[in-house]
Amino acid sequence: MSTSTDNADNQDKKHSQINQVQCDREGKQIHSDFSIYQGYWHNDLKNGYGKFIYTYGIYEGYMMNCIRCGKGKEICSVNGNIQGYFDFDLYHGHGIYTWFYVASFEGKFKNGKQDGHGFHKMDN
Repeated sequence: MSTSTDNADNQDKKHSQINQVQCDREGKQIHSDFSIYQGYWHNDLKNGYGKFIYTYGIYEGYMMNCIRCGKGKEICSVNGNIQGYFDFDLYHGHGIYTWFYVASFEGKFKNGKQDGHGFHKMDN
């Protein structure tokens, strides 16, 4: 039987593995759509900690093979903001999702969706 403590420990272990990815270099790339990545690279793929600025927002956190993976935060003008863990480019694990500074949910996410218990908060 798995507990929330076990899940947090597993996330921390995975996060630690991402931190240990051997990075060839640190650098900046400007894409044809004018999105910008500034961070670490391995074999010409975004790996390790970086900041990705795109049309609708900013992601800052860990990447593995060009996808969000590990601890990070995303500020998005379309969907709201999230701070927590990502897996295969989706919110996964414990996180805090804020809808345009009006309401928030803190709890567990699975495959990009709220999953299980959590706390909803309405801001005044």
